[in-house]
Order: sequence, then C-alpha cells, then structure tokens
Amino acid sequence: MNDTSDEGTTRGKIVSSVVALAGRQAFITPLNVAATIIFSRSLKAYDFGAYAAASMIFFFAGGLAHLGLGAALIQQRHEPTREEQRTVFLTQLATTLVLSAAILFSAPHLAALYGLRPVDAELFRWMILPLVTSTLSSNSLVLLNRTLDFTTQAKIEVIQVLGRLVLAVPLALAGFGAWSLVAGEILSSVTRHLLTLLSAPWSIGFHWNRDVLRRMARFGVRVQVSELSGMTQTNVYTFLAGPVFGVEALGYLKWTHSLVRSFTEIIQQLLARVAYPAFSRMQDDPALLSRTIAQFIRYSLMLSLPLTLFLGAAFPQIVTTVYSERWLPGLSCLYGFAVYLLAQQWIVPLDTALKGTGRAGTSAGLMWGSTALIAGLAALASLFLPFWGISAAYGAGSLITLGFLFRTARLENKRLFFDFTRPIFLASAFSFLIVWLLGQRFHDGWPDLVALFGLMVGLYLGALVALDRQRLGRETDFARQFFKKLLRSPGGDGPIA
Repeated sequence: MNDTSDEGTTRGKIVSSVVALAGRQAFITPLNVAATIIFSRSLKAYDFGAYAAASMIFFFAGGLAHLGLGAALIQQRHEPTREEQRTVFLTQLATTLVLSAAILFSAPHLAALYGLRPVDAELFRWMILPLVTSTLSSNSLVLLNRTLDFTTQAKIEVIQVLGRLVLAVPLALAGFGAWSLVAGEILSSVTRHLLTLLSAPWSIGFHWNRDVLRRMARFGVRVQVSELSGMTQTNVYTFLAGPVFGVEALGYLKWTHSLVRSFTEIIQQLLARVAYPAFSRMQDDPALLSRTIAQFIRYSLMLSLPLTLFLGAAFPQIVTTVYSERWLPGLSCLYGFAVYLLAQQWIVPLDTALKGTGRAGTSAGLMWGSTALIAGLAALASLFLPFWGISAAYGAGSLITLGFLFRTARLENKRLFFDFTRPIFLASAFSFLIVWLLGQRFHDGWPDLVALFGLMVGLYLGALVALDRQRLGRETDFARQFFKKLLRSPGGDGPIA
C-alpha cells in the first residue's frame, strides 16, 4: 500500500516538475530565439569563437571544482546532514580557489592558443566570478533536486535568462562583441547562484570530516568523471578548431552547434533535469525505471526530431532569411551535429539511469570511451578535411556510443523503446522528404519559409496520429487527468494514478 502511494507520489512529482520546467521553457524559448537572431546579426564568427573558448574554461573548472559531491548527496538515501553539507562546501571552495588562481595566471597563454587579441585574455579572468559563487549554491541545489522541486528552479531560471538578455543584447547592439556574451553569462550565473541559495538556504560554515568526504567521493568522483567526459566531448570542437583552424572556424562550429541544440533540446533539457533524481528514486523498481526511460526518450524525440529535420530541409532559407548570410558556412557542419544531438536524446537518459542506479563507474567508462572515440575521429578528420570534418566525427562517434550503451543498460524490455519511437521516426522522415523536395523550388523569403514550416507541422502531426493513434490517446487522457488533479492540488505532490 505504502509502496503504491510512494510510487504515485514520485510519479506525480516527476510530472509536476516536467510541467513547471515546460512552462519555463515555453517562456524563455521565444526570448532565446529572438536574442540568437540579434546576436547572429550583430556579432561575427570571431566573437562566437572567443566566447566558446572562455565559456569552455569556465564550465570545465566548475565541473572539476564540484567533484561530484552534490551528486553523491542527491543519490544517498538519507537526508544530507549539516556535517556533510559543510564538508562538501569546504572541499569545493578550496578546489575552486586553486582553479581560479590557475585561470588568472594562464589567461594570456589561453588567449594566444586560440588566436585571440591580447585584450581578450580578460574574458577568461572575468569568468572566475561565477565560478566562486557557484560553491555557495551547491548544497541548495542538492536540496531542491532531492525534493524534485523544479518549480522553484524554473522560476529562478526565468529570472536568470532575463538578466542575461537584458545585459547581453544591448551590449551586442552597441558593438561590444564577445564581451556582450561573456557579460551576460556572468550576470545570469551569479544571479542564479544567489537566488538558489535564498530559495533553499543551508547552514553555511566550514567542517572537515575525512570519513564523510571519502564516502561521498567514492560515488561522487565517479559521477564527476562521467560528467567531465560529457563536457570534454561537447568541447572537442573547441579544443581542436581554435588551435588548428583558427578562432573564426571555431565561431562557425559554435554557432551551428548552438543552433542545432536549440532545436533538439527544447524537451530533452527539461526532462534531463528531472531524470537523475527521479531515476535515483526508482533504482529498486527496474520495470518502472525502464518504462520511464522509454517515455523520456519518446517525449524528447516527439518535438526535437521533426524540428531538427525541418532545419536540415530548409537550412539555407532559414539562415539567409532569419540569421544573416554570414553564417552560411555553418551549413557544412549542420548534419554531423544534427546526428550527434539527436543521438543524445537516447544517450542522455540511458547514461543518467546508469548513474542514478549506482553504476557510475560503468557510466564513466562508457562516456570516456565515447569521448576518446569522437576526439580521435575529430583529430583524424582535422588532418584531411576542412573544419566541418570535426562535426562529422561527432555524428559517427555518437551512433557507435549509442549502440554500446543500449547493450550495456539493464533494461526490462528493450523492444519497448523501439515501439515508443518508431512512429515518430516514420512521421518525421515522411514530412522531411516532402518539405525538402518543395524547399528546392520555394525559397523566397519569409512567406515561403513560413509556408514550409506549416506544411512540415501539418504533415508530421497527421502522420503521427495515423501511425500512433491509440498511444497518443492514452497519453492525452493521462495528461487531462493530471491537469485536473493539479488544479485541485496546487502543490502537485499528491499521488497520480
């Protein structure tokens, strides 16, 4: 009886969290799209390349400094104690200060490596500020994630995005180049850290307990090793393109990668935020876990796949009409990144399930193997191909990774994953083919672009309903019942049958 109630409560919290993050995504996506258009028309490839280099150092340093200790606090069954929280804080702060000093002194060398102007070495140094403030909110983020309180996080992130755009867009229009992107990143990150701390306060202080640290590090460091592999993998093109092909080539890769991500991660991003704490709570119920993973993949692909295929079908029209002809060289990078990011719709939840069920070591091994594979293919491509060869290496490496990961995951019913996603693939492929053929003849500005998009949406929805009517009906009924219960219980924490 209690098990059923707990399962229903967990499921209700998961769906409530997804709804909250979906609301956040629906609000900020149009803002981000508008900002991306402004940045694309105001900034140059150099600016995107310089920002890519500076932000890479920031995210890597943040990943190293946190050591996966927050993930260990989320995954453990008992609530974090004050002793554990303060030990985590002291450890992360000490590591952050060491890394900040290293960035401070190595900034000129990093700028020279990427071919940046000497004055732009300061981009790396200013990114130290949000790195330090992130240690204050680390324990607060753990508390919010453990309770699946993504409603609070969604509100914080809306404010964060607004802060970034309010600063970055005027600076970009005023001609501040890469500094506009970096200034927006700094303001948004610091704002998020401080609001997270205020939303879930904890008893800030210092404590050192070697046994606590050793216990958490056994799991946390393995998770962090896996997380770092993901960051390394994402930034393989940043490592290679800047030093080998120059900062402008890096800018084209960064811009195209970001554009494809904006199409593929609309749903995946919000589902991934819920996945780790949710999967951790389901680690003792393999059947429920497998079905939930399959549903995560299905809902992620349901929107990202047709949107990405539309981008591929009408890329020249989209770029010249919306963003500016200066970004047409990015077309050569589109297809490799599209395959890579669509494969992530499967890889991310499967890998998250490994970590959430305590198989962090297996996850780390697979992800670092994948990163090494992509890096090796990208390095080989850099010897014989132009800069777009790096994006092709991403696509090939991700498909090989997905095959290994799917075989490694301990799933109750693997066929379920194909049953859930096959109609989406068929409907998307059908609508892509029609739109691509018509796009070869109709490519005259906004009217044709809007008409092609409307046609893509109509064909996709019609084909999906025809192929998957029964399952869509059940999902619609569940959503209707959930929203009725959500309206009766504003907290959204009650059981969902």
